[in-house]
Amino acid sequence: MEDAMSGQSVYGGPQTTLHYVANASIQNGTYAPASLGFNLVDVSSVDELNALPSGSLGLVWLGMTNGADASFQAAVTPFIGNPKVYGFYLADEPDPTGKWGPLATAADLKAESDWIHANVPGAKTFIVQMNIGTDQNPVFPFTPANTGIDLYGLDPYPGQVQFGGFNYSIIPTAVNAAVAQGIPLSQIVPVYQAFGGGGYASYIMPDAAQAQQILATWGTVVPHPAFDYVYSWGSQTGNASLASSPELQQVFAAANDPPCYTAGTRIATPGGDVPVEELRAGVSVLSVFGGTAEVVWVGRRRIDCRNHPRPERVWPVRVRAHAFGPGLPWRDLLLSPEHAVHVDEVLIPIGCLVNGTTVVRERVEEITYFHVELPQHDVILAEGLPAESYLDTGNRTAFEGGGPALDLHPDFAREMWEAGACAPQVRYGPILAAVRQRLSTQAAALGMTMTSEPLPRYRAAGG
Repeated sequence: MEDAMSGQSVYGGPQTTLHYVANASIQNGTYAPASLGFNLVDVSSVDELNALPSGSLGLVWLGMTNGADASFQAAVTPFIGNPKVYGFYLADEPDPTGKWGPLATAADLKAESDWIHANVPGAKTFIVQMNIGTDQNPVFPFTPANTGIDLYGLDPYPGQVQFGGFNYSIIPTAVNAAVAQGIPLSQIVPVYQAFGGGGYASYIMPDAAQAQQILATWGTVVPHPAFDYVYSWGSQTGNASLASSPELQQVFAAANDPPCYTAGTRIATPGGDVPVEELRAGVSVLSVFGGTAEVVWVGRRRIDCRNHPRPERVWPVRVRAHAFGPGLPWRDLLLSPEHAVHVDEVLIPIGCLVNGTTVVRERVEEITYFHVELPQHDVILAEGLPAESYLDTGNRTAFEGGGPALDLHPDFAREMWEAGACAPQVRYGPILAAVRQRLSTQAAALGMTMTSEPLPRYRAAGG
């Protein structure tokens, strides 16, 4: 079923800030996918774990299915107490039949998972399921009830020669089957296809639109996974893979990071405007939808744009005073490019509204961003302009104080999905065009003329 669902879906991918990509991602001591926002790393040794860039956690590959024997305990023991350990990847598609690989029993996997839980407190256990049924009638042999494993990857790859293209429907089919067979939605990890050809000739490498639709489809069925998983970074059998595809790299980079406010931004509270850096958990802020909401957490992140591999993705966008009308905002406001403003009952990423005069992208040497979490996605007032809060993902490792590690090169761009969001998002079409025209009219009223001038030279970022 070729492109059975439109690549122009308004839904984005699943919401998580932990992103994993497998296979040969560490080369010569360098974790290349960090520049794309991948921060959960495929590691197999303590040396690799300790050498991870700041902002990354390790998912330790074990590939062992013989139970918690002496070899297993010897493999896990060196990682005990290491704060960079997120969890342990017990096996990839363990085979309960022994037909396609070594026999793996639920009892042995349970013994391994139980031993890790008892000896490495807080560490997650993970497998990617083998589907012993078909794509249309999946059967998943391992569940929390029979293994005690925490997280289960599902890998229904939609790009297959047998489908004559891409059959995205096998993704919800797999998820529905897994839930029906006893795996809670919260324990399912989506595995995205980023390979094809070569020794995997029966699989088709997605293009950018197809990869976006894979993300979009997963986003409708598993909106809040613990992490997501791209297969794969390196080529294994002469196949195409993420490492060799700049267009797919852009897709996943754009899906991996959150929107933020800059230091100095004043947020409206019942007691008056408060700089975002002074907000704390428990402080109430005003909601555009009425009433107040308590801050859950505020994260801080300083970005050195000079050393960022894609600085244009983290340069702030300056919204000049009164750009949207009198008092909207009251004074210049700096936002990350993907931070959405609330206009005409929709959310529009500010980067979509850059016009060269009243909404401008600025080159800066460094910038400090703040992420404000509320109990649910909301719209608050930043310098008087309605703008979104961050939609909580349950993980905060992109920001200081959010966990034991910090992303090396976040890009703060991500696709917003409608499910769970407080308003629809618009990136193109007549609503966007109308808002851009309104900005143009307002700029003229302010005595400004739209320009196509190049970005300014480096300058310090102000409030």
